[in-house]
Amino acid sequence: MKKFAICMVVMILACFLGGNQVSAQENDTHRGFLVADAGVVQAVGNGGENEAEVEAKALRAKGAQLLREKKQAEALVVYKKSLELQHDPNIEAFVKKLEGMVGKQQAGSKAGLAGEWERVEGKDKGYKFRYESTDGNTYKAYLTETGRLARYGFTVNENTQIVTRQSNTNLFKGKAKWRWTSGGSEWRAYEFELVGNELKNKEGKTTTKRIRLEGMVGEQQSASSATATPKISYALNFNGEDSYVDLTGPLPIFSDSFTISMRVKVPSNAKGRVGVLLGDYNIPGGKNINLEIHNKGQIRFFWNGSPDLYGKIDLRDDQWHFITFVRDKTEGKVIGYVDGDIDINYSGKIGDKNASTPHRIGRDERTGDTAFEGAIREIRIWDTALDQNTIISWMNKEPGSNHPNYSNLVSWFSFATQEDTIVDSIGSNNGTVSGAHWTDGTTE
Repeated sequence: MKKFAICMVVMILACFLGGNQVSAQENDTHRGFLVADAGVVQAVGNGGENEAEVEAKALRAKGAQLLREKKQAEALVVYKKSLELQHDPNIEAFVKKLEGMVGKQQAGSKAGLAGEWERVEGKDKGYKFRYESTDGNTYKAYLTETGRLARYGFTVNENTQIVTRQSNTNLFKGKAKWRWTSGGSEWRAYEFELVGNELKNKEGKTTTKRIRLEGMVGEQQSASSATATPKISYALNFNGEDSYVDLTGPLPIFSDSFTISMRVKVPSNAKGRVGVLLGDYNIPGGKNINLEIHNKGQIRFFWNGSPDLYGKIDLRDDQWHFITFVRDKTEGKVIGYVDGDIDINYSGKIGDKNASTPHRIGRDERTGDTAFEGAIREIRIWDTALDQNTIISWMNKEPGSNHPNYSNLVSWFSFATQEDTIVDSIGSNNGTVSGAHWTDGTTE
């Protein structure tokens, strides 16, 4: 039994700590499991095992293997079966923690399919595509790499799927395009379930995995996206009372189209108005332009009250989210995105403004419940309206010189160092930190 205990320790530690593709969020969660894991292993059997205990042991070994393969939901089922055969309070505690992580993954998946995916099984495995949506409910898939599908005549950017979420669940149904080498094509019924970072067919078989999804698969940087600029390393935590960052100069973007993106995390226990992300309300000389997270955890675009726009997605979940605010002056639109999905969609002219006073990060002139409670670890500011495809394609890549709109990048706060000043890696609009404290952005 001691040998088995040692093996189990090694297996579980390996599955939690091994592999450089595990996301920062997963690593953080896994570290929290290690104390429980030691108790689990020590509690497995004391010799003289009966048949049920032997089977339970085998199931736990299988569960450890599934965790090593990052199949948390499947591992959870196996561990639960082992408890039915042999109850142990330590293993029960471990299962509850695993349930919590799987629940967060599946809840997070309800933010949508938006992002890049790769077919990982089947004879045509290897092709890649992206899902796009205008309402967070119905999605279209477009090929980004055809792989073996090219032999059937499929081309890059071709629409190959149209699917719709079923009654606020993770089940999607719709149609997919089929083709034959002999020519001809048709749309056929198609359905799957979104589980964490995987798509599973009707038989529960994983066929597709997400390539990039902030907080689940991690920020997988390809060689083509590498830049010479600093990598995102740290996060600033704001206390919801009086912590903020003062920028050096006014933002020169509000008289035309612009895009502002940032990576934020809001505590699940945040009460009332979460607070201002970027604001100048009541600051002398300010134009009363605020980007916020409001009292239901939703994003808010405040343009001196006209318009005053709110999203619907609740961000109070202790997870990192990539949020984006876009003003398209030419089209007369304001669009807000959460993790690439549209959450605000407004059409109508809004008045131009010329800022003469610097904005603040985490607060405006007021204190109290308007001050931001949560963490921020990156801010990007552009003097153009980025489209949804570009936002999705780059939300987990650093905005280097190969970005199609790099010349429009006005400021980029990468939070690469823990100093009293946040550095603008593109311009010179550095910010002075007051009251906020630094943490490791990969785990906070």
